[in-house]
Amino acid sequence: MYEQALGFAPHRDLRGRAGSLERFADELRLSPDVLIAQFDKAGIRLGLHDQVPSSAKVALLAFLRAAHLNGPGKPVTLYSYETPAQREIEIVQDVNEELVRRLAVDPALIYSLNPRKFEEVVTFLFEKRGWEVRLTPPSRDGGFDFFAELKKTLSSFLVLGECKRYSRDRKVGVEIVRGLHSVTETNKAHQGIVITSSFFTAGAIEYQRVLGPKMGLKDYDDLVDWLQTIQSNC
Repeated sequence: MYEQALGFAPHRDLRGRAGSLERFADELRLSPDVLIAQFDKAGIRLGLHDQVPSSAKVALLAFLRAAHLNGPGKPVTLYSYETPAQREIEIVQDVNEELVRRLAVDPALIYSLNPRKFEEVVTFLFEKRGWEVRLTPPSRDGGFDFFAELKKTLSSFLVLGECKRYSRDRKVGVEIVRGLHSVTETNKAHQGIVITSSFFTAGAIEYQRVLGPKMGLKDYDDLVDWLQTIQSNC
């Protein structure tokens, strides 16, 4: 219902059946051959159209961790953009439970995530708190990155979220907050929320103060608290 009202489809056009290796590869922006080769290295034999169970993803994660963290030589940071290869990082990042655990222990790893993965982590955190969440397609988000619905007994509460994976010293300005507020009003949502890996300018904070509960701001410190709370309950 909300997908149509807000003007986008909940899922982009992906190749392959839901849950298949082909779909998994497309979600990770990988060649299926590359993903098949990675599973092969981990001793998991899967074909293009085979379903990829969660146990296979966890096994692949364990293989990559052993190969890159416990092998000979200098230890490797699992979510660094430098090593291991970016394609392997993307595979590991798909296992959100593990990613959240690592981010809770070392929040600075947030800055190693690409913007789309940052959005996925944020929506995962919403889901862990009981929200039903949909990401907008990467190519056309309509002024927000996701919507989250919290269903109550006789009603529901709809939030539009905008994620900004900025470097620590790049603050989110008032124009971002103002823009999301406009989109929130247009779509008749109950609240807009901007979540960033950095912080907000004084102008953005003042604008939110004027708007009150119609707009929420979550900065790096809030995100760290959120990650650690979710992790402690996992």
